[in-house]
Amino acid sequence: MNDETTTLSIFHIIPENDNLWITSSLGLIRYSILTGQVSRFNHEDGLLANIFNFNSGLHASDGKIYIGTNGGFNFFNPGALRPNQVAPSVVFTNFHIHGRPVRIGSPTLHQHVDIQRHVTLKGGQTNFAISFAALSYCASLKNRYRYRMEGYDNEWHECSYNTNQITYNDLPAGSYTFYVMASNNDGVWGSPEALTVVVQTYWWASWWAVGFYVLFLGVCCLSVFRLLRSYYLQKQRARIERQRYEKEKERADAEIEFFTNIAHEIRTPVTLIMAPTNEILTKKELSQDVIDLLQLIKKSSDRLFNLANEILNFRKKSLTVMFTTPTDIEACTRQAADGFRLLAEEHGIELIFRTDGTAPIMASINQEAYSKIFCNLLTNALKFTRDRIIFELTSDKQNFFQLQVEDNGTGIKQEELKNIFHAFRHYNKPTNLSIPGFGLGLSIASMLARKMNAEIRVESEFGVFTRFTVIFPLSPAAGSNVNPTEIAPLETPPTRPECIPSAPEESAPSTETAATILLVEDDRDLRKYMSHALSRHYAILTACDAYRYIANTVLFRIPYCPLPRSENLRKQPIFFIFVGIECTFNTFGFKHITFGRFITFRI
Repeated sequence: MNDETTTLSIFHIIPENDNLWITSSLGLIRYSILTGQVSRFNHEDGLLANIFNFNSGLHASDGKIYIGTNGGFNFFNPGALRPNQVAPSVVFTNFHIHGRPVRIGSPTLHQHVDIQRHVTLKGGQTNFAISFAALSYCASLKNRYRYRMEGYDNEWHECSYNTNQITYNDLPAGSYTFYVMASNNDGVWGSPEALTVVVQTYWWASWWAVGFYVLFLGVCCLSVFRLLRSYYLQKQRARIERQRYEKEKERADAEIEFFTNIAHEIRTPVTLIMAPTNEILTKKELSQDVIDLLQLIKKSSDRLFNLANEILNFRKKSLTVMFTTPTDIEACTRQAADGFRLLAEEHGIELIFRTDGTAPIMASINQEAYSKIFCNLLTNALKFTRDRIIFELTSDKQNFFQLQVEDNGTGIKQEELKNIFHAFRHYNKPTNLSIPGFGLGLSIASMLARKMNAEIRVESEFGVFTRFTVIFPLSPAAGSNVNPTEIAPLETPPTRPECIPSAPEESAPSTETAATILLVEDDRDLRKYMSHALSRHYAILTACDAYRYIANTVLFRIPYCPLPRSENLRKQPIFFIFVGIECTFNTFGFKHITFGRFITFRI
């Protein structure tokens, strides 16, 4: 007996041959004494009720059994009862997706599910239900079902007659076969019926999507590899470029140092050529041929002297600290351009100044450096323009202002553009003015632009135009010196071979009323010539070593000043003349006056 029969309530037992008929709370039960088989009958089998009266039952002599219930009494012939041997078949009645029946004719079901017997579900349609029914109508409430989803379920599941719809949730993608079979009221099982269900993967998990992912990943890896390779190659090129730049800078510095040293040595003999030549030219008894030759000497010496000065000026500016002051850029540009208007008008060149029409442009710059950049660019344009030069100022009022100088001259070839800012480079021959140059103007402009944190660019079309653009910051960069009154210290002059200290050389005797001049120059010829030139008006004391007579000034830093003792020095002011110094300074209460190449100090 099963669990149900062990818990039932028995009202009456009627023996009949090898069977026992038992009225109970679960209905009428037939128990076979020989086999132990249990059969149960209830209202579905024709009984009037499932509730029987206590001790109400009779086995009559004609073989019939009478049973009393609360709805009347039943009687039947036990020998006439035959088991139902017909195995029921099962049909599929409906198919649901996400709780909704699938309409016939839709992409999922082209015809009835029991006829199609194959359903293909898209990715995401993983929640579905299968409805079915057993074709057994004899006591159909006693029918039972068994089902199994092959590929998902490992064993058969059994359910009652009213569980004729099975639901599956989140079924993984794949191909499945659903099997179901039914039993009749007497427990005779039919053969299983099959329904194939194919659950497709999501589009993002399909084979072509996976292939795309693999391809995309490969492209990403390749791109990362190329980016890293490009980064390292760029880094290597930058390092090579930096090394090349450093070598080029070392070479340029060596050239500038070489030319600077030569310029230092050239200036003294050139001075000795220029000064006597100028003095001879003042004489009136010279013939015209001699004057022409002297003029040629003077022109050549002046050119050589200017070259030496330009080289020294380039060297000095490369070592000078930039100090800035608030400046009206438009006014500063106009003032610098006014010095070129007369020269431009004489040669028929039109100077055009343009601005963006906004309020005045104010910026913190080094005025001298800015003017030098503009003048060099304008001088360069005057050499090569045909008849017009345009210089223009624009600003964004927040970060930078821009200066452009454009001429309609010969232009520059593209292969020469990269070298135009190198020192001593001439990229073309002047077509307009015969302005002397040595190839340092654009190099000085580029060097000053870098020191001012500015960017200089050049655009040119050969035979059409050349345009230089300089972009300046409106405010000085962090760490810049903003002090318009402070003067940067100059480079310490190169040390010359030390002169043997000696007493001042004898000069023309001074008078009581003549001023006394101490002339210090290490070159004997120049010292002799200057002494001769000044001896007509002054009492001259000469020496080759300034350290013997002058305490340390800003330039020499000598803590003590032993002056020559002389009666003339007690009565007359003394002038100190240093040849070759081009700066001014105050120290120890000296009042100074700058005159040409010489600086004179009055005590």
